[in-house]
Order: sequence, then structure tokens, then C-alpha cells
Amino acid sequence: FWAVVGAYAAHLVPKHQLGRAVAITGGGGTAAFILGVPLGTALGQALGWRLAFVSIAVLILIFGVLVLKFLPPVNHHVTLATGEIPLPLHRDRSMPGVLIICAIILVTITGHNIFYTYIAPWLIDVSTFDEASIPMILFLFGGAGAVGLVLAGLLSDRFPRAGLIGAIAATAVIVTALAAFSQSAIMVVIAIVLWGVAFGGAPSMLNARMLHTASARFRDTASALQVVFFNLGIGGGAFIGGILLDEFGVGVLPAVNIVMLVAGVVLMIVTDAWLRKRAARPRAHTA
Repeated sequence: FWAVVGAYAAHLVPKHQLGRAVAITGGGGTAAFILGVPLGTALGQALGWRLAFVSIAVLILIFGVLVLKFLPPVNHHVTLATGEIPLPLHRDRSMPGVLIICAIILVTITGHNIFYTYIAPWLIDVSTFDEASIPMILFLFGGAGAVGLVLAGLLSDRFPRAGLIGAIAATAVIVTALAAFSQSAIMVVIAIVLWGVAFGGAPSMLNARMLHTASARFRDTASALQVVFFNLGIGGGAFIGGILLDEFGVGVLPAVNIVMLVAGVVLMIVTDAWLRKRAARPRAHTA
């Protein structure tokens, strides 16, 4: 789904509006994560779970009809200029940049999920919160993430590189403060909110960066690769975090998260100059 939506949005808008388009389309997913569980629960309680599922299926069909009726078809084929020679996708000029962004996604998303997957036991065992307060804290994080997504839409087109580096670096600083002030409930709540704002827009900015980097004919494949590495980061982060939790305890998870976020920032800075230099080289008449 995300691979299709991101690539489709890239076909609808000019390149300088990619960041905003991705943030807007991503806003639906963010709203679904924040509101889906409470609304779904309320619907199930009011209608019963069978009718709740039927209602969801009907809504999906309605939106499918709306997509067919109102969204324009897009052309996925890139016309070659005179003298250009078509090459297989694995030899596309943008492939190295796409793979670098995939590596950045893997490092940062894995680091995030090493800690965030187990944020509830960390809040209970390391910080000062009881179990009943966890849903509200997670709701604050989700709401703050929506704010971060709006900021990403405003900033990612104007500052595509600096915005992404700043978001990941700010997340590392905030998680450091969260761990340092773990015994202060007020500081933890503030840090959780700031964490949500800082990291909430990062997936959207990574998506926009991917679409900016990939050539027009490679965007669909790049979007699919991006989703693969996002899911590897989510699943891998949870898996690694679980091993670390069993071996060393939940208290070590923020430190590992910070190290991986810093590694992601360093990777972005180191590779950014190389990608700019490579983009400035004269291109052969190939595609």
C-alpha cells in the first residue's frame, strides 16, 4: 500500500512539491494509527464485531470506487531522449543513491524500534509511571507525531537534506534527555512529546528523499524497496530489542537507540557529499 501511494503521489505533483505531497498522503496513515483503534473499538461495541468488519469492508469498497472515479491515471513510462539507450533497472544511475537511502532507513528505523517497541515496559520498570497511564502517553506520542508530519510537509521540500538530518539528530538528543531524566514524570512526558514531533516526520522525509533521489523510471521500484527496508527495520528492531531486553534489561534500549540514530546521521552526512558530487557528473546518453 505505502509503496503504491508514495510512487503515485510522485506522479501527480512536480518534483519540488514531492515532500508536501508525501506528507499529505502520509497524514491519512498517521490519522488511521491514532484514531483507528479507538474508533474501531467504539464501532465494535456499538454494532458487534461482525457488523464492524462489514462496515469496514463497505467503506473500503466505497473508497475504491472514489479512487477509480476521481483520481487520474498516471504514465509510468519514461520517454527516451534522442540517442539514449535503454538499460536494465539494476544499472539505473540513481541505484547507488537509492541503496544508500535504504541503508539509512534500515539503521534509523531499526534503532527507533529497538526502543519504542518496548517503551511501555521502560516507562513502567525504569521510569515512574503505572500501567494505567501508558495508553495516554502513547496517545500523546501519536498526536505529536501528527504535528511532526505537518512540519515535515512544510520543511522537507525547502530543506530536504538538512531537515532529515536535523530530525534524526534531534531525536537522538531527545532520547538522551529521556533516559537522563527518567525519574522525572514531567520531563519524561515532555521528552515523549518532543520525540513524537521530531521523529513523526522522519518517515515522510525519508520517503520524499527517496523519491527525489530515484530517477523517474525507477521511482516505483525505489518505493517498493523503501517499504521492504522500513519493514525490516520495524521487525528487526523489535527482534533485536527483545534479545537485548532479555540479556541486559530494558534500561539498555535507549542507549542502543541513540547509537543507531547517531550512526544514521553520520551515514547521511558522509554519503550526502558523495551523492552531490556524483549527481554533478556529466551523464552518458543512457537510460
